[in-house]
Amino acid sequence: MDTLATKIFNFHTVITDIIKKLLKKNDACKARVLLWLRKVVSLNMDKSKYHSMTPLASDGFVLNLIDTLLQLCKPFVGNF
Repeated sequence: MDTLATKIFNFHTVITDIIKKLLKKNDACKARVLLWLRKVVSLNMDKSKYHSMTPLASDGFVLNLIDTLLQLCKPFVGNF
């Protein structure tokens, strides 16, 4: 179990590093990354509805996104 948790943590760390690099690249890239993140979150607001017609992400994608967003917030919230 610890090995799996370590691999998942490393995976999320790599994703976070990629997003950080994209955010620092230039203003156009930063705007596109932030727009994508906003769309991902807004499209999945209806996830709790049973018969939603909007495209939804899988539960695994949402959990990975949440952990990545938490890692991006780490400088603001301290160690979590």
